[in-house]
Amino acid sequence: MKAALLARRHTDGFVSDEPPISDETPRDPLEALEEAWRYCLTTDEAPEGIASRLSELFDPSVRLDFSERIFNPTVHEGHAGVLQWRTELCEIWESFRADPKELFRGEDVFVVFVAEVSRGRLGGVEATRETAVTCTLRENRIAELRSCVDRTRALREAGLEHAVQSPA
Repeated sequence: MKAALLARRHTDGFVSDEPPISDETPRDPLEALEEAWRYCLTTDEAPEGIASRLSELFDPSVRLDFSERIFNPTVHEGHAGVLQWRTELCEIWESFRADPKELFRGEDVFVVFVAEVSRGRLGGVEATRETAVTCTLRENRIAELRSCVDRTRALREAGLEHAVQSPA
């Protein structure tokens, strides 16, 4: 069967080895960021069907780096790591959300200044802190999400130095 297809291909005239050009408009990377955000940075109910769409939203070698967190610092890798992070987040926190406050966009990177609002399962005390989340994209999929306590450093490391405010 394969030989017949190859033979027909070579006898039907000129056939380019270049991949076909797609008519589809590429997905806006902000859409991927928003969907991944709702899944990874909140304990709200996960969007329906999100687990079956991990390969669409996240690069296979995705890295979730929350090593700078005060409570439960961790790093997770791959699609299995994304699922594990979501499970741990919901087990540890009664509620957690990272409210976006300011967005800085580079070519394949976003830095989002956030207010993290969390309520622990033990004691129920609510805590808020301001951090930055750096999101690196690869082919419009999340390749890395990294929490950073120093917002200025997050901007510099993302190559967005121009967004850093100079002291007055």
